[in-house]
Amino acid sequence: MFDVGADFFGRKVAEEQQEKEILERQVKLNKRDSVIRAAKIETQRFLQQYNAGEIESLNSYEKQIRNKVQPLLQELEEPFRADAQGQIEEIIARQQIENQATLAQRQTEFEQKLLEDERNSTADVFAQNPFNPQKRDSAFADYAEKRKEHMVN
Repeated sequence: MFDVGADFFGRKVAEEQQEKEILERQVKLNKRDSVIRAAKIETQRFLQQYNAGEIESLNSYEKQIRNKVQPLLQELEEPFRADAQGQIEEIIARQQIENQATLAQRQTEFEQKLLEDERNSTADVFAQNPFNPQKRDSAFADYAEKRKEHMVN
């Protein structure tokens, strides 16, 4: 009889210990997830500020995000910290790729606008001087000089 009671009590203690460990792990996972969410939120906030013109360059993105989440990472225990750090690195890497694509797209748009301006300028030169080769050549020389200066700058 005593063995049955001790066995039951032993199982009950083991079950309670297991439940406690599960809850502690869940709390740690929740903390890790909140750090990752913070990185995502900071990423969105940074992009909103950039798109609104409040931030001039996308280059400060990585540093700003790391500065925001570093204190939160320090609060996590090691296996969870490493996991969160890895996921944050993925977020940063993914966003850096998107930032580069955004910059490339804006550069392409700028170049297209420049080409459009060139076409319009060339059309203006011909419209102003269609039959006078000297004026037309002079206008093209001026245009070429301006273009050269723009490309150097």
